[in-house]
This record gives sequence, C-alpha cells and structure tokens, in this order.
Amino acid sequence: MQACQDKVLLTEFFFSGLINDLSDQELLAIISVFVTTEKAGGSVADCSKHYSEKFTEAFEFMEAQANALI
Repeated sequence: MQACQDKVLLTEFFFSGLINDLSDQELLAIISVFVTTEKAGGSVADCSKHYSEKFTEAFEFMEAQANALI
C-alpha cells in the first residue's frame, strides 16, 4: 500500500510546481525520503540550516499532502 501512496505524493509534488525552485541537492533530499528508511543524525533545526526557504516550502507541502492522504 505504501508504494501507491508514494506515487500519489510524488505526482502531487511534481504537479505543484515546487520542483522548479529547488536545487539538485534539495530535490534529491526530498526524493530520498521515498527510498530510504534510515534516520539522519542531528535535529531538524540543524538540518534546516542547510536548505533554502523553497526547500522548506516543498517539504511542508509533502508533509501536508501525506497527512491529507492519511
């Protein structure tokens, strides 16, 4: 079932237009959520220092869409 949800989330993300404003590294970070189950070290606050405002917007969009599906 999760693969189906992932497809819906990724489709919503790609059609949202948010992908256009992300750097390659930021896009890779978003997409990596769907292919790995490992947890990164460090806190969210530490990680957010390394990404742009557009990345944060894209991440929040993905989170909201996931919550809507649940």
